[in-house]
Amino acid sequence: MAPAVSNVNGHETLSPAEVPQQARSSTGDQTENEVLRLVETLKNMIEEEDRAAESEWGGSVDEPVEEALEGVRQVSGGCPGWTDWYDRDDPSYSGDWEYLSSLHREKPGQICAKPSGIQARVKGTNTPASQTGQKFHFFDPQVGFVCRNEDQDGNNKCKDYEARFWCP
Repeated sequence: MAPAVSNVNGHETLSPAEVPQQARSSTGDQTENEVLRLVETLKNMIEEEDRAAESEWGGSVDEPVEEALEGVRQVSGGCPGWTDWYDRDDPSYSGDWEYLSSLHREKPGQICAKPSGIQARVKGTNTPASQTGQKFHFFDPQVGFVCRNEDQDGNNKCKDYEARFWCP
């Protein structure tokens, strides 16, 4: 059965019920053990290069190596799976804003660069955002989750939401 896809503000998004299955089927070809073996191999190669540099010219390649490893950490964002739940703000006069770019800035290295899934729920509960009856401006793993008060019916205000992301 094909996943339920909707178009929200020009972005294709999966229904919240479909995200976990989509995320599980998009984890890529490398398992966690393969990634760990790759990292271990990289560390061994770096140590060998460092020893060679020290014996050849008395220097060390630690600084460039650490910069490269930090780049790997930032790109990978850790192991595949769901992140922790994030609630970066409380609902304001305009709504509740859980932008991915803001979370990347506020929580560096904790969320991968390109998540493939997103879930949102009312903060402190297990109530999925999709069951609240509210309308969402963004519900997109590449953008984040945004509930705007102006999109709600009547005088209803957005609830306080938290979001998490699937990192492949």
